Amino acid sequence: MSARGFSPPLSISSPTGIVGVVEFGQSIGPRDPEAADPWFVGPVGWHIRDVLALPSPIPCRGAQGLWNVPPGIVDAIIQQVKENDHG
Repeated sequence: MSARGFSPPLSISSPTGIVGVVEFGQSIGPRDPEAADPWFVGPVGWHIRDVLALPSPIPCRGAQGLWNVPPGIVDAIIQQVKENDHG
């Protein structure tokens, strides 16, 4: 059982994969007007755009914060994006 009594289904309780890609826009600091948005949390927020869900999750162990995606995983992402563009 996880926080607040919610337990996700076993199939998603331990996600370790890439499910989509986004393009980062500008960063938002605590003094920016956008920081008043209830979804803003922390010292830095990001505007994201061009969100694309991948057709199939790609297994990949992630990390906290920003991190570099291994080259082989990048190739798998690019392949799915190209297939999505032509499908």
